[in-house]
Amino acid sequence: NHFHFCVKQEGIQDLSEFLRSLCVRYAMYFNKKYGSVGHIFQDKYKARLVQGDVDLIHLSRYIHLNPHDCGERPLHYPYSSFANYCGKDSPAWLNATFILNIFSHMFGVQKSDVCKIYKRFVLYDV
Repeated sequence: NHFHFCVKQEGIQDLSEFLRSLCVRYAMYFNKKYGSVGHIFQDKYKARLVQGDVDLIHLSRYIHLNPHDCGERPLHYPYSSFANYCGKDSPAWLNATFILNIFSHMFGVQKSDVCKIYKRFVLYDV
């Protein structure tokens, strides 16, 4: 019934245009597939400004744990990027290295160990 993104906004209108396009296209797909009409999502999207690197890695953790709050295992949830942050190949549109590099620098983690330590950070809050 909802989704989470962590998106780096480049221009003033980029985020609103991206989300409008995504939601409209998904609603069109969903309505065609299931023979329904109208809105799919209940409310307008919510966004917040990330306040630095610490906030960013905790936001990433929150997003990756969201399936767990719904009774799913985050590493195996098919609609999450968490497995990509833990070493699985990423699709071209996903840049897991951006957050992993910040995580590596903040905690002095070797690049070879960053996926393993990030996984521990998310799952066990070390």
